[in-house]
Amino acid sequence: MCKKKNKNKKPLAVVTTGGSGGHIFPAESISEALIRKGYDVVFVTDKRGSAFRGLEGVKTYHLMAEHVMGRSFWGKLKGAFKLYCGVVQALMLLRRLNPNVVIGVGGYASIPAVLAAHMWRIPVILHEQNAVLGRSNRFLAKKASFGEIVNASVNQTLARSINTSLTTLITLFALYFLGGVTTRDFVLAMILGI
Repeated sequence: MCKKKNKNKKPLAVVTTGGSGGHIFPAESISEALIRKGYDVVFVTDKRGSAFRGLEGVKTYHLMAEHVMGRSFWGKLKGAFKLYCGVVQALMLLRRLNPNVVIGVGGYASIPAVLAAHMWRIPVILHEQNAVLGRSNRFLAKKASFGEIVNASVNQTLARSINTSLTTLITLFALYFLGGVTTRDFVLAMILGI
């Protein structure tokens, strides 16, 4: 972990995410909840993170980051270089801030800060708001030495998805057995995908 002491009396959390709304809005909610719990929060994102409306008392930092998937060879090389530069920036930023925890909310822009936190041995939490892990969280979660990663949100989301699927299936079976011919045809189409 970083050697110097955190000068804040409150614990400091770094919330890091990509710049799309699907990542920004959950990150804002997490930040608000942390503030209510007495944390100081710093938001770390990429240049697209200007979509972050900002919360009172939350400072935003922008790191270099770019995706590498679905690009040409040179595009992948450029994206990998920007991610590398982002990791270097994140290492310097986290050393200066010395947070108590880094929370990755997904998106390629979260990779530099989460990797830097791992290098500094700062506890990391990965939050996945979908039933299926995104590429960034999948990449970060696969690291064998990431023993400190907590991803309870995936289990909760998966449990909700299974519960919703079972409820839907039971409803469809009830409609099939209790409904008329048209309803049965509709149910078969829904179940079999016809």
